[in-house]
Amino acid sequence: MAFLRRVRIALAGPLLLALSAPAAPPDGRPLSTRAAEEFSRVLAAQGLDWPPYAFAKLEYARSLDEPGGEGAKLWRIAASSGPVKIRLRIEKGLDAARARRRTMAEITRLNMLYEGPAAYPGMITTTNAVPPSLRPREIAAPRGGDALWLIPATPRLSYGAATPDEAAYEALMTFQYCPRARVWARLEVFWPAQSFREAAALDEASLFGCLKAAPLRTSP
Repeated sequence: MAFLRRVRIALAGPLLLALSAPAAPPDGRPLSTRAAEEFSRVLAAQGLDWPPYAFAKLEYARSLDEPGGEGAKLWRIAASSGPVKIRLRIEKGLDAARARRRTMAEITRLNMLYEGPAAYPGMITTTNAVPPSLRPREIAAPRGGDALWLIPATPRLSYGAATPDEAAYEALMTFQYCPRARVWARLEVFWPAQSFREAAALDEASLFGCLKAAPLRTSP
């Protein structure tokens, strides 16, 4: 009987590990990296670096085919650090001209969300007029480089909050291009509105940049 108990205990270990493993993303695609790995390792694999959030919790990292992407590889990454939510869109294989066009297209798309009745799923929750106080604000980066955009966001991390009550988060959007790695990235960070501190947020976001060392060869 003692032998049988030892066998049952030995078999229970792998089962408990399997039950505690990270779940797949809601769209069914498998995780391309374990959720327990450091956020910085995933960024480094893409040629990027962000010291203030090096130990953020990785929620998912997946690569997708982008229709009309001219062969550029697309990555979507999400992470969190306490109440702060992080989203990244990364495109690989872009030259400088295409990266500039990509940034301008993103800024144009953001501005269009507030200019007319057209709805963009996943980005805006209302088609009504948004007051000036809740519209995107362009801010100069504290350390130079690309501009930063501050945008009120809803509890679902979408843009277009029409009233102060809907603005549960203050989001920051910025862009980065790394010519050596040919990587373009859009970073979105969501801070709870009540605890948001603009100067600290701008300072942290301005540290998002290209990896100084050569990027890792193996993608996450």
